[in-house]
Amino acid sequence: MLKTPLFISLSVIFRVGPLHAFVQSFRVISQSRTMSKLHAYAEYGAENSAEAPLCHFEAFTKEMFDAEESRDMLRVHRVKEMLAESEARISAKAAELYDRDYHSACQRLVDLLGQISNDHGIETSLGTAMDSEVVRDFIRIVQPIPPKVLSGGLSSLTKFALAKMQRSSPEKALERAQEYVALCIERDELSEDAVGRQIETQFRARTCLSYEMHKKWLANSDHKPIRATFMQSSTEMSSVFRVSSHNVMERTFNGILAYVSNMPFIRGKKGMSTKLARWCLRDEVCTEQTSQVVDFVNRELLLKEACDAVALQELSPGVIAALREHCASTTGPRRLWLHASEPPQVPPQGDECWAMTCLVSRHPFEALPDVTVDTRQPSKVVTRRFATVHVPSHRVLLSSVHVRHPIETKKAKEGPVVDQSELNKGNVIEALSQLAGAPSYLAPESRKLVLGVLAVGDFNGPLTTLRLQEVKLDCVDHDAIVGSAEVPKRNFTGIIAAAPAEPTVPPPLSLPIDGAVWLPSALQREALDKPLGQGTADSRFACAPSSFQLECGVVA
Repeated sequence: MLKTPLFISLSVIFRVGPLHAFVQSFRVISQSRTMSKLHAYAEYGAENSAEAPLCHFEAFTKEMFDAEESRDMLRVHRVKEMLAESEARISAKAAELYDRDYHSACQRLVDLLGQISNDHGIETSLGTAMDSEVVRDFIRIVQPIPPKVLSGGLSSLTKFALAKMQRSSPEKALERAQEYVALCIERDELSEDAVGRQIETQFRARTCLSYEMHKKWLANSDHKPIRATFMQSSTEMSSVFRVSSHNVMERTFNGILAYVSNMPFIRGKKGMSTKLARWCLRDEVCTEQTSQVVDFVNRELLLKEACDAVALQELSPGVIAALREHCASTTGPRRLWLHASEPPQVPPQGDECWAMTCLVSRHPFEALPDVTVDTRQPSKVVTRRFATVHVPSHRVLLSSVHVRHPIETKKAKEGPVVDQSELNKGNVIEALSQLAGAPSYLAPESRKLVLGVLAVGDFNGPLTTLRLQEVKLDCVDHDAIVGSAEVPKRNFTGIIAAAPAEPTVPPPLSLPIDGAVWLPSALQREALDKPLGQGTADSRFACAPSSFQLECGVVA
């Protein structure tokens, strides 16, 4: 038998009678109440910026569920009306589904077993029944009797035959015919029906209005953008290099599901987070996100002119293509340069992420090979690629970092977070090891001038324990890789400065996982003097002949 939510609703409507007036009034009242809530949430969100995303997500979810419920009720009512006009089709289908011989064989067996039971009692042996012509006809027309049924005696065989008779009755055939015709109407004919088209048009209008009101927030990332400031001074020169960074949250189901599942109004409501995640993948939202990313780059580099470069993480090829087009349209003193990481060697399948990184700069740069970090998982090896460039005007290497999250992160989201200070430290240290070897990508003459590596982005782990400390890293020696059977490494020992921003991800994690790390070059490390102090909001250390300062904060 066909079982769908539509037919469950139809069976209810068949019992309660016409509901057209009720459905229409329900739709109007529901829409009015929801719209008033939308405006209330929107006003509240405007006054309380920290709560604005959550308010808009909740308002959007309520409106979408109301719209779907109203549409489904109207569709069910219209299908019922069309069914009332399809009696001939239902009767013909019922006649097609009804097998008179099959039902008759079941009926005769039920009658025989009832007679035997009345004459000899329910505990009578099956021998009398099994030797009859009625049983032989049942086996020939319906099916052989299962051994399990026979082992249960006369009562078991009676229940088996009665169930077969009921399922093959004319009434059951009529019920199945109604369901079949209803399915045909709902699947094939409702879209061509004038009333059905009107219902769908009203539904699209409501959802389009909701998307238009909230798409700005639906396209938001689960990370706040940050801005890192690197200051360098020496007897020869002083410079300030500002970099904005944003993990824009790629539009993939798995990533968005993890984000929306932790929203308070979602928790404990089965199926709601899945629906909301799918709604956030609609074309309107993806287009809005692409526009927001381009606007962010434009605002940080061209309008405010507050930054020298922008580092982006979790990008898809579509967003990178839009950024390339935007950069290609800039000329003269407003020209922008772009470099993106290589896409994965194996294209992502299904809901997997591209996880590409990108750098956009107001200054010309030399693109370098991606800094790659492999993270082993039980079933595969995940490779993250950090887009890296050399900016000669400021004598720095700049890298857009997106460290792989630890498996423990998913477990941490399920309950309260107590102490996450060591979360993902292993992956962070491995990423820093690879980044420390990036200067060896440069030609020898450029390597002598570079001050170090400025890594900005999403470290997927708190940087508080790395604010200012001496670390020992085994970094890859790229100069010695050619012709070598093994990947040679050389020791990196020195003071690194890490400046985490304030917590940039929503509860329950609420961790400062986005930030910047400065890795001085080999020549700078050799001239390293003692630290000036531990610092709080920033991290400082002195080098001869240069001194450095690194700060990081959330973009307002």
